[in-house]
Amino acid sequence: NLKASQKEPVSLYINDFDKNESNDPILTYYRDQKEYVLVGKDLLTKQLAPFRKQYPQYADYAKHTFQEVFPKVEIEKTKILKAYTFQSTLFKNEGNLNFTSQALPQQAQYAPVYDIVAMDVNSDGHKDLILGGNFYEVQPYLGRYDASCGSLLLNNGHGEFEAIASRESGLFLDGAVRHLSIIDGGEESPFLISIPNNGKPSFLQIIE
Repeated sequence: NLKASQKEPVSLYINDFDKNESNDPILTYYRDQKEYVLVGKDLLTKQLAPFRKQYPQYADYAKHTFQEVFPKVEIEKTKILKAYTFQSTLFKNEGNLNFTSQALPQQAQYAPVYDIVAMDVNSDGHKDLILGGNFYEVQPYLGRYDASCGSLLLNNGHGEFEAIASRESGLFLDGAVRHLSIIDGGEESPFLISIPNNGKPSFLQIIE
């Protein structure tokens, strides 16, 4: 799995590296404090044909850093996007345009989060969080991000959240969830609607 930090971000370099009037995205990561191209030789040379002659051997390509593969002059002309964390994070508004960040519990980190609804699930007067996500459209060398079945995070009233296991909460959101919504159940308890990507919506009654 890719890891990102302030010191060692995951970066996306965008430029017309092979001069064919089409931009090429190059994703990089850090290994042993050095920056490398993420994709292997086959995928890179398929995307950028001129590199086939430059690196005919796999071992020769693997040992070269990103800065060695791509000349400095090319990098200086490149649009660069950087990711410093992949954690799902809560930002608290402290007032006066000041925010503090807090990583959500581990259960919320199993897969990308695409939607969140806030409601008082346990009737204690504090808004809790229900999260849904997963991401399937990933290159085979990375694998699908599909470890989440939804997350229920209970608010302790002090701005901190505790993850409740699915077997205890009864929450199970299948598929690559893209949208969550709460609808009034009338005389009954409210319902959570989960809408997956290219799938049918599911309804889960929320019993306090």
